[in-house]
Amino acid sequence: MVPDRLGPVVEGFLADSMPGVVAWSNLGDAEDHLEQAMTESELAPLRVWTSSVGTSHRMPSRIQAAESAVADEEGIDASYESDNSLVRGVPLGQDSLMDQPATIAWKYEANLIREEDLPMLAAHLLAAGQDSPSLRDLAGCSRREHPAEIRQLFGHIMEELAVRIPDYETAERCLLHHMATQLSAGAMSPKEAATRVWQGIEALTDPEREFVAAVGPEYHLDFMSPEEIRAWENAVRLSAKTLAGTAFPYPQ
Repeated sequence: MVPDRLGPVVEGFLADSMPGVVAWSNLGDAEDHLEQAMTESELAPLRVWTSSVGTSHRMPSRIQAAESAVADEEGIDASYESDNSLVRGVPLGQDSLMDQPATIAWKYEANLIREEDLPMLAAHLLAAGQDSPSLRDLAGCSRREHPAEIRQLFGHIMEELAVRIPDYETAERCLLHHMATQLSAGAMSPKEAATRVWQGIEALTDPEREFVAAVGPEYHLDFMSPEEIRAWENAVRLSAKTLAGTAFPYPQ
């Protein structure tokens, strides 16, 4: 007597329809069906995208850094003017490309240099012979790097090069002396100085205060006659010459 649990199995065997069993006469059709099923279910290769391979710490050579800087300079040269920026968002001046680290420090603090221009300046410093781990890192950065990362690297660079970043008040005084020197050298006009000197700018010494007072508010020019403007320009140049002859408020 066949046990109850084996009944369906025996019946299927006798009826040639046991699950998982193929009759010998149908074996060829089963193999064809199996091959077709395997072909249809074959997986396509998995495509993998990567942004970079290797260590994340950038240590470019000086040549690589310089090449990166040249690539980043595209679209900037056409808008360059001689030191034409007092707020971030204005193109960097050509003369700043030759600055030493201490000069870059006060210009950055005085808003003469934008974060996005710091990688290019780092590359120029490398080419000029300066070197530090963070300087190499910054020279390898893109102009589109996050500003917070650029600021952090810039602070590390100044520490590694033993350069003290001045406070904002000192940076403003440096700006006054810088403009006075440019006025005395004929690289800046009194009207340009008027657009860059604001009332309330930090001025501690008498020559600094006299220079700020001589320049005065820019809107005053709109109410001056040609003779008054010429007299004003002479007064600005005279005060600039006096200020340019005094000690710079920050070691360079």
